[in-house]
Amino acid sequence: MKPTRRELSIFSVSAIDLFASALGAFVVVAFVLLPYFPNTGDAPAAPVPPADPSAPAGISPAELETLRGQAARAEAELDAARRRERELAQALDDALAQTSPPSAPDPRDRISPAELAALRSRIERAETELDAAHARERELARALDAATSSVQSLPPIDLIIALDTTSSMIGEVASLREEIAGLSELLVDLTEDAAVGIIDFKDGCGRQPALRVTPLQRIDRQSVRRLAAFARSMRPGSAACNVTADEDYAEALRAAVDADWRDDSEHRSIVMISDNPAHADLRRQAIADAGRFARRPGARHTVSAVFVDTSLTAGPGYPDAAAFMQRVARAGGGPFVRADENASLSVTILRAIFDG
Repeated sequence: MKPTRRELSIFSVSAIDLFASALGAFVVVAFVLLPYFPNTGDAPAAPVPPADPSAPAGISPAELETLRGQAARAEAELDAARRRERELAQALDDALAQTSPPSAPDPRDRISPAELAALRSRIERAETELDAAHARERELARALDAATSSVQSLPPIDLIIALDTTSSMIGEVASLREEIAGLSELLVDLTEDAAVGIIDFKDGCGRQPALRVTPLQRIDRQSVRRLAAFARSMRPGSAACNVTADEDYAEALRAAVDADWRDDSEHRSIVMISDNPAHADLRRQAIADAGRFARRPGARHTVSAVFVDTSLTAGPGYPDAAAFMQRVARAGGGPFVRADENASLSVTILRAIFDG
């Protein structure tokens, strides 16, 4: 008689195998999805590192190409010096390894006295070059630090742009319309504080000077809009009475000299832009006014002259126009700049302010 089984069988072997397979699939899915579950713990979020306080607030246009270029070249040379240092260190290690005899030297691997002397000479040269590389690295690091530290904001500046808007200056008028807002904002980035004014001059033909003036105003959002609106209102053209190349250059310069300059500005700059000189009887006055302005006490005062050569497009002008403007700039202590047709008017104005 077959004995009766007293054990209880709840699950069959097939059911257990099914459950085990399901549990394995759940574990695999859990591992796959684990990185995507949000972190709901109470641990504080990782702190955001603060901005670097040593970053320079702005740079001088005169130093923009020079100091940044020096810094870039210094970094490149520093990287090259470090690479050279690693190469020399590896060469030194290789040379030392060749001069160190193995624990069980093979007579066939012995180095002759001449080879040993040559290797020692190589070691000495490598050590000398390595020391020189170290010294060069330190020198480049100091130069890089000096170039970086010299990039800083310029002091507050007042700028008056006096632009000849006769018919031959159509390109410069269009450029100022497009660039005055960007130029004003750039000055704010480069200096601690800036104010800008514009004088639009033509030729009054000996009668009332043909001048339009927007006064100096500290650069902010509203003043940039006002300056841009004034620039848009400038129209290139000449009166019917204007039959000579002379312009109201001297009258515009005097209006700039007598402007209401701010008391707290440390650099006061007048930039005269034209393709022709002042009226013949007023040229000495213009040069004298530039010198009088440059000699004012306190802040730095400069008068710069930008000569726009329009002889190819507007016919031959005065041959002494450039010479006259050079004398104005020399008396005013500012740069004389020949406008480059490939450069924007803003770049030309910045050169006229800072290249001196």
